[in-house]
Amino acid sequence: MEKVLQLLNSISPLSPALESHLQHILKRNSFQKDSYLLQAGQVSNCIHYIELGLVRGFYYNGAQEINIWFMQAGNVVISAVSFMRQVKSSQYIQAVEDCITWSITYQQLQDIYKRYPEFNLHRATLIEKCFVASKKWQRMLSLNSA
Repeated sequence: MEKVLQLLNSISPLSPALESHLQHILKRNSFQKDSYLLQAGQVSNCIHYIELGLVRGFYYNGAQEINIWFMQAGNVVISAVSFMRQVKSSQYIQAVEDCITWSITYQQLQDIYKRYPEFNLHRATLIEKCFVASKKWQRMLSLNSA
């Protein structure tokens, strides 16, 4: 949990009340290699911070798996559209190696935005970081398949 709090504090210092709240609600998860954090058809209800390991996002085109990104320790992972709109995902998120993540649910996050307006800066920064990393991986993967 310490690493996720360090990441958030590096964006902007968390108030003691917000940090305490996060310490109480962040959930530690363990995923074995090849297990799924999310499968297509499920609604992405959690956002994950990867403390240890590597995950990938992919979808199927017929029988072929199409990787769209990889994220390693120190990054935040979500199925963006599914999480933000609370709709079924069209992608899978899978552990490429054994992973430890810290997660928070969609509802908990909405509550934080209301109770701690300061967290909206963290929100914007993390969304930007996820978007840029995802686009970087998409570009690299498309160049490798060309």
